[in-house]
Amino acid sequence: SFCVSGPSIPRCPGQPVCAAVIADFSATSTTVAPIPNAGTGQLVQTVTVTGPPADCRVTDVDLRLDLSHSVMSELDVSLSHASATGEMFTDICASAAGFQQILDDDAATHVTACTSLSGAPATRRKTESGTGLNVFNGRPANGVWTLQVLDDFLPGLGSGSINGWSVAGTCRYRQLVP
Repeated sequence: SFCVSGPSIPRCPGQPVCAAVIADFSATSTTVAPIPNAGTGQLVQTVTVTGPPADCRVTDVDLRLDLSHSVMSELDVSLSHASATGEMFTDICASAAGFQQILDDDAATHVTACTSLSGAPATRRKTESGTGLNVFNGRPANGVWTLQVLDDFLPGLGSGSINGWSVAGTCRYRQLVP
């Protein structure tokens, strides 16, 4: 028994019926790690989403990010999953010293609005392009999600660490209805 997706298909009496189901997913990293200075590599961390059915496709995803860095404008941040990469931001906010936010492409304020970036991560900001997280829509929710943080400015100027991050969102799959 399986669910056929696509345009409406005429049903015969007794034929199985499928319904769209929305599920939540999330994965969190609490690993604190230094962000390598320019010219010495990048910070790469992964989390793995498990739980939703294998055919559950992302409909929305947000990235909670907690960074401490003395010069935020040195950092490029991207997220990769299922052969897609979204740029979260590049060299933003001049000398802002930290970032505790939730990146959400449905938010009203862009990440480049550089006020109140530190503190409780209750503020939601769009990615720099406004669509950096949308690249994951339609991809399987399960699997490895990879965060990359690159300090691309002068070696030794700014320094910092990642203090934690997570992905959370919704995905959609089809389920047989008895």
